[in-house]
Amino acid sequence: KRREKREYCFTNEQRIRHKLVRQSNCWIGKWNTINKCIEYNNIEYKSLTSFAQAHSNFYKESKKSSINGWTSCECEIISVTGKRSWIKCNVWKDTGTPLQHCVGVLPFS
Repeated sequence: KRREKREYCFTNEQRIRHKLVRQSNCWIGKWNTINKCIEYNNIEYKSLTSFAQAHSNFYKESKKSSINGWTSCECEIISVTGKRSWIKCNVWKDTGTPLQHCVGVLPFS
């Protein structure tokens, strides 16, 4: 069920990022609809959590056993006027955005 929700929320090539505040660093990957994964630096991450955890582990920022990818990652959205912004993935998922609008484009300006 979780995978179905993820597929519902992201579209092919939609950008997804994870930021490390202490490192002033972020990874920006892209959703691949065919492989159902986030691609970053030629590596495929099958979940938001694995993407965020790999980034944290790379910089040894988090000693937590796990990270919630839905709350720590953001996806890029584009308004109909072309304005780009980032929104937490859990917020984007919870908006209940209809599938036709779930292409990373907001139906409002």
